[in-house]
Amino acid sequence: MEQSDNKKETPLDSKKKPIIEARKKALIKVMEKTFGNISQSCNELHIGRLTYYRWLEDPDFKAEIDSIDFEETKIDYVESKLLKNISKEKEASIIFFMKTKGKKRGYQEHMDVSIKGRLQSLISEPLTPEEMIAFNKALESDV
Repeated sequence: MEQSDNKKETPLDSKKKPIIEARKKALIKVMEKTFGNISQSCNELHIGRLTYYRWLEDPDFKAEIDSIDFEETKIDYVESKLLKNISKEKEASIIFFMKTKGKKRGYQEHMDVSIKGRLQSLISEPLTPEEMIAFNKALESDV
């Protein structure tokens, strides 16, 4: 006996529908908290992974899941923790922030140097400030 794709909704199905929709919405919220980790989200709500994949067949549910940028959510979360550490005056967080966001103000470990032409030898150790000035003058005179 073949199973029909056009199943008729039973009264029991119509009673379950609001519950299922509520669970889908809850799963979406938990997935945002877990940065899209399917197993962790399903475990938290006692929903099987198979159920999650079956729910993905619902175009509305899938569209909501697909609309969430979990990578950006992770970055936002970590950035908020970094800023919290900075407000607590944690030195490592402050240094990290300044090295990454304060480059224009001179907070960096190395200088980015672009050279036109060919470089004759590789520099194995960092240059001192005096050597860097001499190096830049030599480059300028070669141009």
